[in-house]
Amino acid sequence: MEKFATMTRANKPAQVGWEEHCLEKKIPCVIIFKHKNGLAEVSWNSGSYDEAGQDALERNQDELLADFKEIKRMYADPKSVTKYNCCSFLAENIHMDDAPKMAEEVFETVNAMVRHRQ
Repeated sequence: MEKFATMTRANKPAQVGWEEHCLEKKIPCVIIFKHKNGLAEVSWNSGSYDEAGQDALERNQDELLADFKEIKRMYADPKSVTKYNCCSFLAENIHMDDAPKMAEEVFETVNAMVRHRQ
């Protein structure tokens, strides 16, 4: 199973296609946006979940935020900007070598939280 998609921000058709795929499969919609400078953004939001999935994320937000903090510690460097809450995650200025590992961690964390807590 694919856990994330990699694309440029300019590729809106790919982004829409991946979002629809995630919505249909009820999986986390994690995207790596590549930049020309060798850096990337890792993005996730909870839009691919129904009300029960959203509720699971909100009910377990303390655990989810602790997991996101650890993911940030593992993959972000001091120049990275990372913002997250129980419904979204955005890490900017991530080295492209680290972005797939970070994206997979975000996917696994969110997927486990929703699948096991609903």
